[in-house]
Amino acid sequence: MSEAGAGDGGAHCPTHAADDASFPGWELYVPKFVHPVKVAIVEALLCIGQPLSVVQLTKLFSGQGEGFRESNIRYHLRHLVKVGLLEVVPTGSSSDGSGMEKFFYFTGRGARMNSASW
Repeated sequence: MSEAGAGDGGAHCPTHAADDASFPGWELYVPKFVHPVKVAIVEALLCIGQPLSVVQLTKLFSGQGEGFRESNIRYHLRHLVKVGLLEVVPTGSSSDGSGMEKFFYFTGRGARMNSASW
């Protein structure tokens, strides 16, 4: 898809028919694209309102199931950084005292996306 039609629901796509019954709608597909661990990470950061580390998120999600292992949280954090929603932020110290832990929080762009009304 060209950039002109990207993100606008196909409004400028000449082949897009508003009454096209072959596409059942995004409601069916969005949950398959958005991973529950990513949603949980974003929700935790919104709720707590400060940067968190992988270790802190893992502890926070303990008991939530196999998908919330540290390695899986680390994987999804990397993806959220890659797409520009989160960034590694400087902190005073790590929760384990080693100074090696990375902390994550919303980027400036992520904060603007968060405050926008959808």
